[in-house]
Amino acid sequence: AASEAKPENTPSYTLADYVKEAPVREIYGTSFCHHIAASQTPRYIFAVAGGPRASVYEYSEEDDRIHLLQAYVDEQKDECFYTCAWTCNKEGIVLALAGCNAIIRLIGLTDFDNYTSLQGHGHAINELQFHPTKAHILASASKDHTVRLWNINTQVCVCVFGGERGHRDEVLSLDFNTDGSQLVSCGMDHHVKLWNISQQANERIAESDQLTQEELEKHAFLPLTIHFPDASTSAVHRNYVDCVRWFGNCFLTKSTENQVACWKFGGDPRLDLDDKRRAYLGDPITMLSKFNLRDCEVWYLRFCFHPDLPLLSVGNTTGMLHLFNLNDVKPGENEPTSMLTHHKCTRTIRQVEMSLDGRYMVAVCDDATIWCWKQTNPQSE
Repeated sequence: AASEAKPENTPSYTLADYVKEAPVREIYGTSFCHHIAASQTPRYIFAVAGGPRASVYEYSEEDDRIHLLQAYVDEQKDECFYTCAWTCNKEGIVLALAGCNAIIRLIGLTDFDNYTSLQGHGHAINELQFHPTKAHILASASKDHTVRLWNINTQVCVCVFGGERGHRDEVLSLDFNTDGSQLVSCGMDHHVKLWNISQQANERIAESDQLTQEELEKHAFLPLTIHFPDASTSAVHRNYVDCVRWFGNCFLTKSTENQVACWKFGGDPRLDLDDKRRAYLGDPITMLSKFNLRDCEVWYLRFCFHPDLPLLSVGNTTGMLHLFNLNDVKPGENEPTSMLTHHKCTRTIRQVEMSLDGRYMVAVCDDATIWCWKQTNPQSE
């Protein structure tokens, strides 16, 4: 493993272990489980998803190896899972999975059995994210041009974001802000849209919490449809926008242009453009910084951002990881702070995720390999 030179105080990583799943298939999604009790010894448990299978692994610091804990194979053999996310509710620790068949599977970690499914999307589901303060509320981004909020306790759809001013093509990614009052979405229509989870939406969530099985058998629970985002723009990227994350009050977004952009809504309108072009671009934005990438011209490459380090990690089509220390950012274009490589990691990295403490980074690839990178200079607590 190799890591290029970097400024002081930038986390350094070295390859800890890697495994290959069989049979060979693409792995599209990964997610660390952050719901192990804080009083316990830290456990680095993560899930990976691809094809009709999801697997749960643990990286052990005792022997520096990745160990398989559990595996789930979907009953629909043509399923291909694209995304996974963890939460903790009355059922205990739960893993949510979704993909090409537009069904959200909820899997209990104790017995790793599919205890329920959520259906409502009209096409594939590209990303799942749980609400940061309401652990039973799940957001899903879909090829049907909408984002939906689900109550996994009562198993109903609470809100639909889309319609008149919604996305006009696949929604590829979404993210909540830290208090869950807003979410941001992006997609194939080149747009990034900011949605407010309004008082009316929160009232609808509260209503869904009170539902009983008897009530649901008598009548369907109708979701609230939100047609109008608080802000919308296509001025940041000129191609598919396949990943978005909050960065304070700003956004990090990636397209197929070998760059991640850091920007925010607000700024001077483009008076040099005619009315039609300004209307297409949407609300004004202010570009803050850009992060240059190599070999990232394909879509559906999802990056990871750890706000406490703060570190941005982006994989590419040749198995390399770009690391950017966001404490060392200048206006304009920025080159990677460091690059992580290994001579056996040569295929497209579809997603990167980091543990809650930032000590471990997991990357999943098109050749069914799973790579775990370990921080060599962890910050003191």
